[in-house]
Amino acid sequence: MAQRRMISKSIHQDGRFLTLSPVSKILYDDLVLYADDDGFCSDVSLINLMDKATAENYSELEHAGLIVNVEGVYLIVDWLNTQLLNHYSRTSFLDLSSKVFIRIDFKYTINAEDRNIALPLDDWVERKNRNRQINLKALQQQRLKGVVTQKVTNGKSNVNKKITKGSPSIDKNSIDKSRLEQYSTAQNSKEKINKENNYKYINSSSNGGMGKFFLTTTALLPL
Repeated sequence: MAQRRMISKSIHQDGRFLTLSPVSKILYDDLVLYADDDGFCSDVSLINLMDKATAENYSELEHAGLIVNVEGVYLIVDWLNTQLLNHYSRTSFLDLSSKVFIRIDFKYTINAEDRNIALPLDDWVERKNRNRQINLKALQQQRLKGVVTQKVTNGKSNVNKKITKGSPSIDKNSIDKSRLEQYSTAQNSKEKINKENNYKYINSSSNGGMGKFFLTTTALLPL
């Protein structure tokens, strides 16, 4: 990890920084100093001891948009705008790094719905040439186009139905209803028992048009 850190004059001249309390200003500079090469700072015990910082100071920096709290680890939002690293070491917070994105202004965000996202931090790390000459705006447009295409594709797959031209569409509910009606009709016309003769009497057209016929019940069979 680098032993030197750059503090941007543009940050110190920014209204977000100028309106901070004195302790919060010092806290921000120390977070930048102790952050790893990806801008994550986790061990803040020494910083809090030196600066007498409290939770209110961290909240002030978050509210100003200068840091982001990623599951208890603080991330410098303007990190890529201030750090030019010749000897780079990957952060140890790989699970948190996967949740960070780079906006078109080279600022970090953890809001995956931000329309200004150009690419994930992990993709940036994998690039061989990481510098400010990269066209983040073009990457943002490609990302937005990919999201729209994905939504449209998913929408078509949900409603697409193959219907032969000239033939009526088939409704599954209608089929189930028709089968239920056929079953009810068959139940109503099934065998009736003749109590006097102990015969089963069937009146149905299901016997191929043979009409009425009788079946001897087991009660009349000789033993």
